[in-house]
Amino acid sequence: MGGMKIAMIVRRLDVKGGTQRQALSLSNELRRRGHTVKLYAIFYSAERCYADLLTGFEVVALDSSESRAPEHPRLRRLPFGKYLETLLIVRHETRTARLLAFRIDRDIDLLNPHDRVVHRTAYFFKKHVRRVPSVWNTNDTHSMRWVVDKMADVDPKFEQPWWKRIVYRIRDWYENRRYISSQDAIVVVDQLNQRAVKTYFGREAIVVRNGPDLAHFSYRERTPPQGSVRLLTSGIFFPHRRFEDAIGAVGELARLGISAELDIIGDPAGD
Repeated sequence: MGGMKIAMIVRRLDVKGGTQRQALSLSNELRRRGHTVKLYAIFYSAERCYADLLTGFEVVALDSSESRAPEHPRLRRLPFGKYLETLLIVRHETRTARLLAFRIDRDIDLLNPHDRVVHRTAYFFKKHVRRVPSVWNTNDTHSMRWVVDKMADVDPKFEQPWWKRIVYRIRDWYENRRYISSQDAIVVVDQLNQRAVKTYFGREAIVVRNGPDLAHFSYRERTPPQGSVRLLTSGIFFPHRRFEDAIGAVGELARLGISAELDIIGDPAGD
C-alpha cells in the first residue's frame, strides 16, 4: 500500500517558532515513513524559518502582494476605528486562507492545517475543490471568550464590558459553525487545550504530545548539583506557561542547600 499525499498547511513559514518546528518536524517524519508531503503557506521565507527542516520539500506560498495586509491609518482616528480595523484584518486573513485553498493540489489525500487562520483554508478546499479529511493541529484555543476568561483567572481586577462578551460569543459561534465544524479531527498538545476546545467549541480534541528530538537531547548520566545551579526558561509570558513553577523550584533548591539562579527569557508584551 502506497503512502498518502498530505498537504501540510501553515500560515507563517517565515518565522521561527513552536508551530513551525512542530509542523516541519512532523513533515519530515511523515516523509520518512513513505508519505508525500507538500507544504503550503500564506507567508514564506526559508531563510527566516528553519531552512534545515525545509530541505527537500516543495513549498507553495502566496505572493507578498496577496499576503500583505492593507493598512487603514485613517480608521484609527475614528470612533471605534480600531474595532473596524480589526474586522478588516480578519476579512483579509479569511481572503488569504481562501486564496491558498485554490493553490493546493486537487489529488491530495489529507489536509493538515496547523494553528490559526489556515484551518479556514481546509474549509474552503473541502467546499470548493474536493472533500478530503482534514486534521487540524492547534496549539492554542482560538476562542475570544477563552482569552477573556484566562485574563480574569490571573487578574481579579480584570473586567470586560458586557457588549464585548456578546460580540465574542457571536464570533466564537460563527467561527465554530462555519470553519471548525469542517475539521474531521482536532489535535492539541495538552489537556489544557483539550478542555478548552470542549468548553468553547463543543468538540472532542485528541492530545498528541510533542516528543523530544532524541538526536539532540540524548540521555547522559548526571550527578546532583553541588553548591549552586543556574536555571533557564523561555517563552512569551502567557499564564499557562507556568513560570511560577520555575520560580518555585528556586525555593525548593534553597531548602536543599543549593543556591540557584533563574533567568527567564520572554516577551512580557504578549500577554
